[in-house]
Amino acid sequence: MTIAQNLDSMPVAQRDSLLISIAKEFIMKNGPDYYREYKPPVISHKKYEAYPDRRNDGRKYYTVTFLYDPAEETLYWDFAAKAEIWADNGNIIGVTFGNGIGVEVKEEGYDWRKSTIIHHIPYQDFSQPNYSGVTYNIPDSLADKPEKIKEFEEKQAALKKSNPLNKAILLKLGWEFTSDGEWVKTGPDIPPHKRKQQLSTSSDNGK
Repeated sequence: MTIAQNLDSMPVAQRDSLLISIAKEFIMKNGPDYYREYKPPVISHKKYEAYPDRRNDGRKYYTVTFLYDPAEETLYWDFAAKAEIWADNGNIIGVTFGNGIGVEVKEEGYDWRKSTIIHHIPYQDFSQPNYSGVTYNIPDSLADKPEKIKEFEEKQAALKKSNPLNKAILLKLGWEFTSDGEWVKTGPDIPPHKRKQQLSTSSDNGK
């Protein structure tokens, strides 16, 4: 599919559909594990600011941002993938993936659809145990018992470490709380749709 038209001159629904189609095609070629249908993509219209190369200053482009479900994964950015597409001709500028890696089409007019160069951007989940806001209070009954206060604090610290706020998602992602009191990732990072496929397959095999 060759795109050589001004997207700004198109009806909004047709333009947005085309933008999503272009972005999806590029993502599926270079980093398919970052394509999401969690919510409709967010489309924005912007003016390009280039530094130090000023050739495209002020040139209009669109961003198509694919969001992800924070209950299923945590990525480096707050999106799964963000594509940039020139408004005046529909050519893609590039895509930034959720792990922070970007793929850029450096030469405008370059036919990336026919290219045999595929980047295969790896999926990376950036989840870590989250303890923010988890607190405990020392009981009044221990106010004059320093040795008991220390014992109480040690128990509470261990309990806190074993129960981070995102414990459910850590377990879902294959993390384990070890006997030495540490959370450890025990397997490779697997995107949500593949995890669900694996669970479905396991369930079917268990019948």
